Amino acid sequence: LSRTCAFRGEGDSMMDFQTAEEKTKPLTMQTVYEQAGAPTVPRRMPTSILDKQVGVAKCGEELKDVLVCTRAKDTEEFCQVEYVAFLKCATERNKKIREVRTEWEQKYFGGLSQQEKVEYVEEVKADRENMEKNVLPKLESTKPQVVPIMNKMLDDLKLREMYLRENLAK
Repeated sequence: LSRTCAFRGEGDSMMDFQTAEEKTKPLTMQTVYEQAGAPTVPRRMPTSILDKQVGVAKCGEELKDVLVCTRAKDTEEFCQVEYVAFLKCATERNKKIREVRTEWEQKYFGGLSQQEKVEYVEEVKADRENMEKNVLPKLESTKPQVVPIMNKMLDDLKLREMYLRENLAK
């Protein structure tokens, strides 16, 4: 989904960064998490790469500020500045994770034999199918608030799988 406009600095509001569909949802921590949707990371990718290039606790301070504000004000509607800071940080972090992941996966995949490429694509497919058949159904009944986040992760897996399949012959 394309964003309605970018952050401009002081005075940014949550609404400035939302799509038309997202603007209809109430401003809550859940909607912020959904919009920040985490990218998937390949099983074979060393976590040290992300630690070095992105940082483990990226956005932790911003999240803490949101939680402290929400708790202090006993409502989420007055914490828009904190929400925007967290969303901006999470969006930038997730973009960086996707860039690092894509660069790593292209190099890694390019260095595999044809048979290894097929096996790797099957691994990604297995992860996607496991999420669709096992993880999401359990979450729908136990933690429905997490389902939109997992759906974004599932979409990310589908895109990765499609990209890898397209590049099998290369």
